[in-house]
Amino acid sequence: MSEPRTTLLYLIRHGEAEHHVQERVGGWSDLGLTERGRCQAHALGLHLAEELGGAPCRLACSDLGRAVQTAEAIGQVLSLAPQPMRALREHSFGIVDGMSTVEAARHYIEPTKPLANWAAYPGAETWREVHLRVIPCVEQLLQGEGPMLVVTHKIPIHLTLCWWLGLPLESEPSVWFDVDVASVSRLREEEWGAHTVLCVNDTAHLRDVQ
Repeated sequence: MSEPRTTLLYLIRHGEAEHHVQERVGGWSDLGLTERGRCQAHALGLHLAEELGGAPCRLACSDLGRAVQTAEAIGQVLSLAPQPMRALREHSFGIVDGMSTVEAARHYIEPTKPLANWAAYPGAETWREVHLRVIPCVEQLLQGEGPMLVVTHKIPIHLTLCWWLGLPLESEPSVWFDVDVASVSRLREEEWGAHTVLCVNDTAHLRDVQ
C-alpha cells in the first residue's frame, strides 16, 4: 500500500501576451509574449526557484505559445524541461480567436441557461467542454511525485480552482476568481485527501517588473 502524501499544485498564468496589448481575443490564437511578459516569466522563475529551494518538481504547460514561452523561462531557471499539453489550452472562443475585441463583439451570442453549456461565440467551447478536458489532465498530473507546476491560462485556472473547492460545474460560470497574468495560485492536497487553498493570484514577485 502506498504511503499517504501531500501534493503541492502551482497554477501559473502565462505572462503578458501580444493579444493583451493589441486588444485581441486570446483563446487558441498563438501570439507570443510581449517583452514585459518575458520579464514577468523570468521573475516567476526566480521566485519559484527561491520558494522551492532546489526541491525536485515537475513542469507542465499549455501547448499555446504564450504558455510555452512562460514555462520555458521558468524551466531555464529551475533546470526543467516543460511538458506541453493540449488539454491545458485556454478556452477556445471559436471563430473570434485572434480577432480584435471590437470585431469579436459583433459575433457575441447572448447567454443561455445553463451557463455551463453556453457558447459565447460561434464554434466556441462551452465551460463544460473546457472543464471536461482540463480537470482530468490536472488529476493525472497530481499522480506524480513532488510539487507540480502548471503554466496555463485564465479560464483553466478558474475552473481548476472551482473543482478544487468542490463547486458544482453548474455554478462555475457564476463564480469568478480574478487571475492576473504571471500570477501564481498555490494549492495543496493533504494526506487525508482534503483540498487546501494556500493563496490565489499571488503577484508579489512582479513588483519590480516594469
